[in-house]
Amino acid sequence: MSARVAALFAVLALGLHLGETLWLEPLTWRLHHVVLGLLTSFSLLAASAAVPIGGYVLLTRSARRRPRTWHLDMRKRLFTAPASPYSTGPSSVAMGWICGGIVLTERVPNQEHKRIAQLGVATTLTVVPVLAPSRS
Repeated sequence: MSARVAALFAVLALGLHLGETLWLEPLTWRLHHVVLGLLTSFSLLAASAAVPIGGYVLLTRSARRRPRTWHLDMRKRLFTAPASPYSTGPSSVAMGWICGGIVLTERVPNQEHKRIAQLGVATTLTVVPVLAPSRS
């Protein structure tokens, strides 16, 4: 369950970061006070990272128990160390959030909007690896 839930929250993190960059950040440009605009922009950026990571941690809290160091079978011939559930989840959600920032964006000329940069091949090289599914 943890890998699928982590993938779901990684996609959520990617969407929130890209949505914050494209739609919410231009709203802060209209604020007349520079410090207030910067604080609002950084708060939205932090929230786009904290919501998916916090949601993942809260949802998988019961599944993330410390694994036993060694497990001895009933015949006492074999012992194993189980894989730790701590390594894959939060790091994959953080990587999803980072991938949302890799997509190049630009300000629309003479407007207060943002769009994905129209750079031809460079746009394809930034968008396709982010959206391509990765298997580990």
